[in-house]
Amino acid sequence: MQSVFIELYYILIALASLKSAKAKKWITGRKSPPKNHNGLNNTTLIHCASYGEYEQAYPFIQVYRQNFPDRSILLSFFSPSGYEKIPTPDFVDQKIYLPRDRKADVHQLLSEFDIQKVFLVKYELWPVFIRECLKSKVELNLISCRFSRKHHLFHFAFNRLKKHVQQFKHIFVIDKESKDILIENGFQNAHHTGDTRFDKIMLNAQFTPDFDLSSSTVKTILLGSIWKSDWEVIKPRLVDLSKSYRLIFAPHEVNKESIAFFEKELKQLSFSYNLWSKTKTPGHHLLVDTIGDLKYLYRFCDLAYIGGGYGSGLHNILEAMAYQKPCLIGPKFQKFPEVINAMDKNLAIVLDENNLEKQINRLLEVPKKEISQFILEHTGASERIIESLKNN
Repeated sequence: MQSVFIELYYILIALASLKSAKAKKWITGRKSPPKNHNGLNNTTLIHCASYGEYEQAYPFIQVYRQNFPDRSILLSFFSPSGYEKIPTPDFVDQKIYLPRDRKADVHQLLSEFDIQKVFLVKYELWPVFIRECLKSKVELNLISCRFSRKHHLFHFAFNRLKKHVQQFKHIFVIDKESKDILIENGFQNAHHTGDTRFDKIMLNAQFTPDFDLSSSTVKTILLGSIWKSDWEVIKPRLVDLSKSYRLIFAPHEVNKESIAFFEKELKQLSFSYNLWSKTKTPGHHLLVDTIGDLKYLYRFCDLAYIGGGYGSGLHNILEAMAYQKPCLIGPKFQKFPEVINAMDKNLAIVLDENNLEKQINRLLEVPKKEISQFILEHTGASERIIESLKNN
């Protein structure tokens, strides 16, 4: 039954490709089976759905290479937004699109690259791929994942898949609750190792960008990954905020339509700003219209508002906290344990529209060392995974 739904999904992608450039790239990337151009053998496949999963897996892949240099590393993606956006790092031997979830395609992949071990990131549980890996005695592992009691894996309709995942060598989860839930459901392969995203944001914080906004004479508030839903809440307060703070706007979607929307909105407020792509000098309000700079721009703010909390769900607060920045957020944060932990320590608070100035002043007084301690307490997940692999 699951295979039927997957095939229907492929048909929908094919139909979408008639209009969607992204769907067309998905189809084009899988026209031919992936070829082993680099002579890989004794291969470990690490599979990510897209860019976000790759960012989460990045520090693990790096330390995996350091600890197992005799193994080739093959990096696969489901989505073009991951495959095309990410240049192959020097600790990866080759990157590919993961083929369609069909028996013949899976067998071709396993034999072509001599795949011995697989690490699936988060929730990439493709049933045919998993079944054929188990039949071929390929070791399967799941990393950087989190489970709730309502996760589809525990539904009776996914009983077969559940039994297959129970045969994984390891499932490395980010919190203790996930481990407890897996044990309750008959899993004996769960390990609580923590969240590898903390490792990644620490790596980001060590990078020195080729721009510097630190000489601004006023405090800076960076509004990161904001959607229109965030904008509607923030917009009425922008003019007053701009009198006391430099503001940096970083939309979640960085495309022509999104940038045009925010430019129009700012002009309606008679708000003076510069486009980030045209100026990288301090002292001005900025609208970020480039991809990839946001995670480094947090270095130069004093306070971050993290978007998404008035829409489908909050975005990553860790990138800001890696630079010891306290965070304002929207109300939809309940699915993110790291956010709840930060709120318990008063390092992040939900925006109160009627007391915004008081909230800003309160957060600006948070000692940076408290935020640093919070981040450090949660790092090291990648190394803990490696230790488990060595000991088992």
